[in-house]
Amino acid sequence: MKIGEKIREIRESENLTRYMLGKKSGVSAWAIAEIEEGKRVPHPTTVKKIADALGYDYDSLFSLI
Repeated sequence: MKIGEKIREIRESENLTRYMLGKKSGVSAWAIAEIEEGKRVPHPTTVKKIADALGYDYDSLFSLI
């Protein structure tokens, strides 16, 4: 599974929209969409912000890059 797919899976399981995740993480909803759709490879700092906002292990997400 790719990182974008995993982020989408976790986000949806938490019933969060991209906008809501963006507000929690400080990453724009547009950037989250690009990552989830595989159009952008996220910077490690971005992965950390998203992982923290989702309450998910950073290393588990980062290993999918």
